[in-house]
Amino acid sequence: MTSSARARGERLRMSDREGGIVVNVSGLIGTHPLDLARQMLRLECLGSFYTGLPPSRTPGLPAHKVCRQPIFLAPAYVARLFGLPTVGHAMNWVVTDLFDHWVASKVGPCDVLQCLSGY
Repeated sequence: MTSSARARGERLRMSDREGGIVVNVSGLIGTHPLDLARQMLRLECLGSFYTGLPPSRTPGLPAHKVCRQPIFLAPAYVARLFGLPTVGHAMNWVVTDLFDHWVASKVGPCDVLQCLSGY
């Protein structure tokens, strides 16, 4: 962005920086990672969003920017279906560990990888 553009009050986007910046966001569930991915998309610097959420739960993100694996949510959904919340909670650490390994195997090149710790 040129100094004249800044003087006119135009907004600086991350992609206006020389070379740009690529931010990958990871979140198994929850709205915070999803909102962050939407913000990064708006700023034109979202690389990929890694999640367990199905397409119906990630509106506003183009399919080519989302890498998803909804099977990670299956244990919690099944436990809730059968009224066994303690089983779902007990499986949480296993699912989180598997999700972390999955993201590590899928993550593409980026300048920043944002992920939540300790689900």
